[in-house]
This record gives sequence, structure tokens and C-alpha cells, in this order.
Amino acid sequence: MLGSFELGLSLHVAAPKIEAYYQFYQTSVVPSLGSGYQEGCSAWVYWRGRQICDTESLESTLKEVSTGERSVKVKELPFDHVYNPIANADTAVLYADIEDEQFKVFHDVLKKAAQDGVVRYILRYKPVVGSKRGQSKDRPLVVSGYGVELMLKRTDYIVIDDREVDSEQSEKPAQAKSEDPSDEESPVITPLHASELGQLGYQAVQLIINSSSPLDTLQKLSQDFPSQSAKIAATQVDESVVDVLRQNNQVIPSGENLFWINGMHVGRDKVEAFNLLTVMRRERGLINSLRKLGLSNIEAIEYLSHEKIAEKVESGTKNRFDFRDDIEGGNVITWFNDIEKDTRYIHWSRDLGHVSLLVVSMC
Repeated sequence: MLGSFELGLSLHVAAPKIEAYYQFYQTSVVPSLGSGYQEGCSAWVYWRGRQICDTESLESTLKEVSTGERSVKVKELPFDHVYNPIANADTAVLYADIEDEQFKVFHDVLKKAAQDGVVRYILRYKPVVGSKRGQSKDRPLVVSGYGVELMLKRTDYIVIDDREVDSEQSEKPAQAKSEDPSDEESPVITPLHASELGQLGYQAVQLIINSSSPLDTLQKLSQDFPSQSAKIAATQVDESVVDVLRQNNQVIPSGENLFWINGMHVGRDKVEAFNLLTVMRRERGLINSLRKLGLSNIEAIEYLSHEKIAEKVESGTKNRFDFRDDIEGGNVITWFNDIEKDTRYIHWSRDLGHVSLLVVSMC
């Protein structure tokens, strides 16, 4: 979880959303308040068309709210942070920078009010004012994922003539001292004999598996394969690895690259940092939901990676469930939705007798 969070920070994945908040604040929020807008408020709450800049006024205002009053709705943005989204109450919008000292004070007041069902609490970011960080607020914010890169690589292996390789080199060289390519700072390019190319792919996989840092080794082999070819050819291959790779070849077409996360296939055009981060976050949510049901992390991953589920995902068909209670004799009804929390039943009466009549009538 921490790793994906750090990856998101390095990619600046939140930058477009924050800039959208800033743009909305300058072009819509400020003009809508007109002369009533106070520019000096570092954090403030939008409540029923007016601006509240101190928590004392906010608390006194919320205490005067009557539960019988007609609620005033605020149009939500697609990327809003909404607390207590199903509450049938007025909406209070906090405009603040999360590093501002006043943010936590306002947040605590609004969070408690939302928990009590008094308000629907929405947090939106606003540009920083009155601070040292505000001096650089006009500086463009870098968005990752776009740019130009110039890569220089040694190409001396292109001019090596390996046609005069001695026949004695047909035998594989001795096992290298280190299995990790990253341990060799200045590798020497050694030409390989044709007889050494047969299992080179299997040997590369075995070398990566044996490495103390498999991902780093994979990167090293991918970026500088010629200098590591001799070390790969010296690797002894375990027969179990060969069996697994041959089984995979029955699923993976020759020359194709496939990518899976918890048994879900990720398209080749989707294997990029932004999409992978989104997929990992979604998978984490699924695993956490399964853990709440009593499964361990390993059991949750095995469940998501099950071949039957993978078949459904790959085929794109909708899941169908037999919810009939034949096993129980036809006297049990299992609900797939939560009557108390589902928004479709929010207008139903809370009277138990009334609900029972509705359930019987639906059966």
C-alpha cells in the first residue's frame, strides 16, 4: 500500500484533479459570491450561499439547523471528496489547503456534523494564499507521463565478429560466481556458440528467479542483454522451471507478451504506470472486502486468481447466480442488497410491519 502511494506521488497522479479544483474555484466559486467574497480567508466553508471564515460562526450556525428544514443541495463535481454521501441534509463545502493550519479545525467540526447527520460534507482544494508556498503558486505543475528522453547505449557488440568462434567453446563455460547481473560493473561481451542458444530463454528465467532482486535483474537483462549473455548461458536450469514455462507456452502465443494481476489480464496498451496504479488500487479494495468476510490475504488472492473467475472476466459475460432456496426447502429468501443502506429503499418506511408487508408482496 505504501509503495503504491509513493508511486502515485512520484507520478503526480493527483495534479490534474487539484488543478481542476483551482480552476473551478477561480472561475465559479469566487464570482458566485460576488462582493460577499473575503479573499483573506485561508480556509472557509460554503453554507447556503454564503462564506463562513471561522469555526465559531460555523458551529453556532450548525446548531441552529433544524432537521425539518428543507435541505439545500450543492451540485457535486465528479472528483469531489464527499463524506456521508447518502445523508439527506444540507451540503457544507470546505475550501481549504490540507497543509493549512485551519484545515484540521474546520475538518473536525464538519466531520462530526456529518456523522450526526446534520450536513453532507464535501472537501475541495483551493489555491494557497498568505504563505510562503503561495509565492510559487503561478509556477506550472509538472504532469508525469509526458516528455522526451534521449538514451545512449554502448553498441560495440554490433561490430563483434563471432564467425571464428573456436569449436571448443561449444561447451558451456563454467558457472559464474555471481547469479546477479547487477554485481558486475563492467561486463565483457563474450560471443556465444550456436549450441548455447537453445535454452537461453529458460536460462534467463532461471537467472532472474535465482537473483536476490528479480525485478532489478530483469531490467538489467532487458537493457543490456549482450553483455549478460555469457552469464545467462552459464546458468543451470531446473527441470521444474522448464515444465512450468512449457505449460505457459500452451496459453501464451509464441512471441507474445501477456500481463496478469491477480489472474486478471491487462492489455498490452494498458501496461503503463497510471493504469497499473489504478488496477492495483482496485485490486486492493477487492482484497480488503474479502478480508472483511474472514479470508486471509493469500486466500483472497487465490480466490481472485481462480481460473473460473478468469474465464468469466476474459469472456466478458455477466455473472449469473442461482439464488433460489431449493436446498432450504423453498422457505428462505436471500437478499443481495442492504435494505437499510441501499439508496433505492431510502424512502421506505422504517416501520417493521410495513416493511414485512412489502417483502411479502414482492415475493
